[in-house]
Amino acid sequence: MAPTMSPYVHAAIAGVSAAGAGISAKLISAPSLPPLDLLPSVLQLPFAVSGIVICNLVLWVNFTVAMQGLRSVVATSLTTVVNFVTAAIAGYGFFGEVFDVNTQGLGTLLIILGVIFLNADSEEEGGRAEEEKEREGDKDKKE
Repeated sequence: MAPTMSPYVHAAIAGVSAAGAGISAKLISAPSLPPLDLLPSVLQLPFAVSGIVICNLVLWVNFTVAMQGLRSVVATSLTTVVNFVTAAIAGYGFFGEVFDVNTQGLGTLLIILGVIFLNADSEEEGGRAEEEKEREGDKDKKE
């Protein structure tokens, strides 16, 4: 039996796949970009559209697996962060986009901090709910 991947790995793959779908969509809107210059012009649009479909299928499958093994906020947080970082790197590498630290860097940092904040808040609420369930269970046993 093959070893199974961690749900964290599935969430990361989902994030990379989400970025891949965005890259494929960008290839449709600007087909003169270098990644598509390698293909004949007849194949450029089908290649980009199939990239969107395939990336979204991989995203859906891996995100579903991640959601089964992790709390939803953790899976969503990790997928979002990986998507942002991957999209920024791909934008720079494939499309020559300049990453402006003052605007995009600050915005990305705030989004990542917000995701971490939501994750920490969710863990706290989850812990309280577990404690309440234990107390109710103890009350039921005493009666």
